[in-house]
Formats: sequence, C-alpha cells, structure tokens
Amino acid sequence: MSKSSSPSASTPSTPTASSSSSLSKENWPQSLKNYVVRFFNTVSEEEQDAAQEELKIMVARYHAEGRLFDIDWDNMEIPRKYHRKNRRTSESPERGTVKASELARREKRARRFESEALAHKNASRSQYVSYALPVNKDVIDFDKHTIVGTSTNLEKRYLRLTEAPDPSTVRPLHVLRETLELLKKKWHNDGNYAYICDQFKSVRQDLTVQRIKNEFTVAVYEIHARIALEKGDLGEFNQCQTQLKQLYEENLPGNVMEFTAYRILYQLHTRNPSDIIAVMRSLTPAQKQDPAVKHALEVRTALSSSNYHAFFKLYRTAPNMGPFLIDQFVDRERVQAMARIAVAYRPGVQLDFLTSTLGYDTAEECLEFLKSIRVNHLLTKKEADSTTGKGSYLYLDTKSAIPYLNEAKKRYQTVDLKGQI
Repeated sequence: MSKSSSPSASTPSTPTASSSSSLSKENWPQSLKNYVVRFFNTVSEEEQDAAQEELKIMVARYHAEGRLFDIDWDNMEIPRKYHRKNRRTSESPERGTVKASELARREKRARRFESEALAHKNASRSQYVSYALPVNKDVIDFDKHTIVGTSTNLEKRYLRLTEAPDPSTVRPLHVLRETLELLKKKWHNDGNYAYICDQFKSVRQDLTVQRIKNEFTVAVYEIHARIALEKGDLGEFNQCQTQLKQLYEENLPGNVMEFTAYRILYQLHTRNPSDIIAVMRSLTPAQKQDPAVKHALEVRTALSSSNYHAFFKLYRTAPNMGPFLIDQFVDRERVQAMARIAVAYRPGVQLDFLTSTLGYDTAEECLEFLKSIRVNHLLTKKEADSTTGKGSYLYLDTKSAIPYLNEAKKRYQTVDLKGQI
C-alpha cells in the first residue's frame, strides 16, 4: 500500500566565520554599521529607547546564529512601526534638516547600543549553551526548544502532551524508521485499526516534538492517511492530508498528485467549492493531466453539471484509493439521481435499470439502498410476458416515490466535517 522512502539530507545552516568573532563594532560588516545609523535616523525621539533595545536583541541573535555577515543589511527595511509619523511635504528646510548636535547625540546612542549589545550577548551566552543539542541532519526547523529523543521502544501508546516532552520517552529518527516497518507488517497481518491508528499518532507526535521534516515524515503521513481512508476514518485522514499539504509546500518529495486528487474529492464531499477552485488555480496544465488529478476534476465537473451517468461511471473507475473517498458521499448523489429519475421516468422504472444507473454491482445492493430511503415498498413484481418473451422483473412506482426522496435528501443537507482543522 505504501512506497518506501529514504530520508532527505536537510541540515541546519552552517554558521559563518562571524559566529566565532567578537561582537565588537570593529568586527561588524560596514553594511550593518550603516544600517544602525539609518535605523536611528528613522526612529522618532520618543521611540528610540524601545527601538534601541529591539535592535540590540536582533544583532545579538544574528551574531549567535552566525548570520551577522549573511544578512543583506543594505536592503534591510526599518520596522514600519518606527517610521516617523506626521511628516509633511510643507516642512521648512530648517525643520527637515538634522542638526549637527542631533547627529552627535545619535552617534553616541549608537556607540552605547554597541556596548550594551555586547553585554547582552555575554549575559545570554549560557542560555544558548543550555539548549545546545547534537547536530541532527534530519531536523530542518531547528531552534533552542527542539529535543532529540533517546527512547528505544518500538511501540508506544499515544498520549496528548500536557507538559514539555521528556526526551527519554521520545524515539529518535532511526528508531522511528524501525517502528514504521513494524507497523506496516502488523497492519498487513492483523488489520487492527484501533491499535495501528494509536501507534501512528504516537509516531507523528515524536516527529513533531523533534521537528523532523523529511521524506520519512511524508511517508508516515501518507501511509496513515491511506489506512484511515480504507477504514473510513475521515478525521484522521483530514489531519494527515492537511499536514501533507504543508510538507509538500516545503518541497519535500512525496506522492503529491495522488494526495492532490484526494484533496479535491474530500472537498467535493464537504461541499467546499471555494477551496476546490483554489486548488484548480494552483495546478499547472501538466499537473491537470495527471491521471488521478484528471479523474478528480472530471468528478467535480460531473457533479457540478448534475450528470449522474458520468459520475457513477467515474466512481467505478476511480484510481488509487479514490473509491474510498467517493464512498463517503456516493449515497448522497444516489438520492439526488433518484430524485431526477423519479421526475423524468413515469410511471416507473425497472430495478435492473436502477442497479446499473446508480453504480451497483448487484440488484441486492440496490434493494438495500432503496430500503434505506424507504421506497422499497413501492416495488411491484411484473410477471413474465409470453408474447414478448420478457421475464418477470421488479418495477418501482416513481411518482409515489417522490415524497420519500425529498425526505431522504434532507439527511444530506449538512456535512459532518470530521477532523476538520
């Protein structure tokens, strides 16, 4: 059911030489020095204390991250909240010109900022050291709160976190890979969905708290989504496909077109036309020709044009796990089709016609559907006609069925958005 995948080699950015140099102004790039002067020339006098503190923290942070020489300070914008207000084009030259004494005062403030930023760096050095972690090439969203698990247990129950995660209970990436292989075997052999779903949620949680985002992460969510679809668990499926959309947007490899098709079908189920249009606008002409996506778009066209003949034909030919998603709303469309048939075909129709038209394989399945919408009592048996050679058949009184069909349509006026995020 799943495709194997290997981890990506995503790594945190490598610090430049500036990360080990002093924070002294003499070691700053000239572009940063120019930015500091430009910053204080822009900030109004009453806001300079707050601006100085923010600038001090920003420079110290970039220095700690080793990015002081990587930032394009020449094009760095001054925060809009510090732009001077109420400037008038009618200002006199005297008011628009900065006096020499004001320039000297700002230069003095900039020098004080330099010394305070250095003090802030030294005072906070222990904070950065306390959160220092071993380099993990699979963690691409690395910050000081990220943990690296140490647990070697392959199986673990899912528990909602109520406090900071304990590394001793979190499984690292190499253990999670072993866990995934174990879960795939257990699903194939046992098919215990309650157990499998619980285990997959715990794997997803361990990935999240360690900020692991790579091909393995995509594989976990894709496999869990397919299993949830197979069991009709739209809540878990929607959580997985929502996360997959974000992972794909980060250019992580996966089965993008397959799950794009599922997303369209899911939105058809939830009757969300605005999101469907957004997806269609984002697709390239080549992507629209992908078999799974093309099929999903054809389903959308059939529903929007009330072409139930085309819809049930597409239902029977859906690729991948598309039939499991269409199963969620196919009865709704059958009721709509029955309502149109009841108006168009008078005084009635044969059961065999309804069986083929509504996408059923056997007449028994169609009878169960008619029973669910309470029109089965309107079926009458027509005896064989020896003159025409036609055998006996069941016949539905379509005129009498209309009130029951109108009542059945009320069941589908709202959609339960299970697991909607």
